[in-house]
Amino acid sequence: MKNALLGSLAIGLVLVSSSALADDVVQGPPAPAPTTTATTTTTSSPLDPSTQPPPPEKDTVTLYQSHRPNKAYLYTGGLIFLGSYTTTAVLNATNDVDKSLYIPVIGPWMHIADRDSTDALDTVLIAGSGVLQGAGILLMTASMFIPERVPAATIQAGNVRLNVAPTAYGRGSAGIGAIGTF
Repeated sequence: MKNALLGSLAIGLVLVSSSALADDVVQGPPAPAPTTTATTTTTSSPLDPSTQPPPPEKDTVTLYQSHRPNKAYLYTGGLIFLGSYTTTAVLNATNDVDKSLYIPVIGPWMHIADRDSTDALDTVLIAGSGVLQGAGILLMTASMFIPERVPAATIQAGNVRLNVAPTAYGRGSAGIGAIGTF
């Protein structure tokens, strides 16, 4: 069982490394032929940017660090909650409508349930205040559970080649070898 597992691992590594070797062969464009005229022969200058090979592509990896609370959620939720609650409390203080509106989140819903007025605009505005207060509290709560991803480091590597192949160092032994350029 152990030998079968090692054999299949070795075959898989050979297939992967052989396909990686086949992908590593890159043929560039053919070199431009010198052009000739009746009097002079010109060749491309090594400083001419049109004949320079493109710079090697670089692989970029960005590492992130997680922070709690998520500041964007916390600040946005706080602004939404404070904006809607403060507006409702100030308007209630000027009109002295109902003391239940001073209770955050559930106060607007208690006010709608207790009142007898059928004014649709007031009902929509008070319900909107309750919805916004609830959304603000939910965003602030979510900031504690959803981490903020902050870029911590960016790693660039150019022209990296790594080939992994099965190796054997004696009779009955198996191993993995890695060859690469960095």
